[in-house]
Amino acid sequence: RLGVYTVKGVNMEKEGVTPDILVETHPDQLARGTDAQLDKAVEVLLADVAEWKKKNGASVAVKPEETPPEPVAPPDELRAEAGRLIGARAALVAAADPRGPSPLAQRLDDLLAALVEAGFAEVEDGGAPVLPGSSFVVVGGAAEEDYPVAELALPLSQALASQAAQVLVAAPLDDAWGLVAAVRSEADAAAEVTTVDFADLPAGQVAAVMALDHALATGAAGHYGVHDGAEAVIPAPSAGS
Repeated sequence: RLGVYTVKGVNMEKEGVTPDILVETHPDQLARGTDAQLDKAVEVLLADVAEWKKKNGASVAVKPEETPPEPVAPPDELRAEAGRLIGARAALVAAADPRGPSPLAQRLDDLLAALVEAGFAEVEDGGAPVLPGSSFVVVGGAAEEDYPVAELALPLSQALASQAAQVLVAAPLDDAWGLVAAVRSEADAAAEVTTVDFADLPAGQVAAVMALDHALATGAAGHYGVHDGAEAVIPAPSAGS
């Protein structure tokens, strides 16, 4: 007989996992677009960000001939949690009923604004809000500079896909960040998120458009390009194309 146990030897079949913070949810709240657990998670994240800023963001007196100290990067767990919560709120907006008003879009904007105000993130306004039925494209990568993007982009992409939104992650052919590789190496992410690993080339841009179209038509993720984990260079044309 098989069983699932925590690292401390607790039988999860009998006891389950005790939450760090207990938050009760009610069906009537969810029906109104209020997710108490998600709201509490955002509250905890913003408190952690404020604490990080307090410890590392204080101004330091620097003489004119001295070089200012480099800003301290947020720890990996804060980046991961921020990505997950941004993705979760955006996914809820995309899954909302377009026939009625919803506070979800404002909550997403409030979260982003709070992270920007705390100095944790920068947001470039593209002028187009997240709308019900939206799909998402996450693009990033560079050949010269390694960057730990997976700590943010992987939970972001998975959270975006959590409400059945279609998500495409794309990177250039010579990508040192490992954005696409991070998705493909994680079984759960690979099953939900479509990837293209040569999006800087014209053929890769065609593949990205076709891949998103295929995901929308079938509801299934696919992986395209020339690197490990790709199932084809470009998707096969869908019926009627």
